[in-house]
Amino acid sequence: MKKTLSVIFVLAIIAATQGCLVDIDSEYREAEYNGKIIIKNQTGVGCFGSMIIRSENHYDTIRSLCYCVPRHQDIWSVSNLGDSIFKKKGEMVIYLKKDKKKLRFNYPVCHK
Repeated sequence: MKKTLSVIFVLAIIAATQGCLVDIDSEYREAEYNGKIIIKNQTGVGCFGSMIIRSENHYDTIRSLCYCVPRHQDIWSVSNLGDSIFKKKGEMVIYLKKDKKKLRFNYPVCHK
């Protein structure tokens, strides 16, 4: 009986996590950014931060930006205030223009 409950519990966690992954993926995939980083905030705990991006006529906020990620996703530690950031809607790639270099990162997604 305990083994059966354990298996059901593990399967429920996997199912719940997969649903969350789909929501997180679609949220980030639909986002679009094109502007300069004006604010970076790290949360007090965990691996999440946010960036506020200033475009020509509006501001965008990148919420729940994960910074506990592999190097190919670590836009957080490389970016500074004033750097340009660009992401097309529908893609999971984000670009950072720093000095005269354009750097490419897989969108840094981790789970809350």
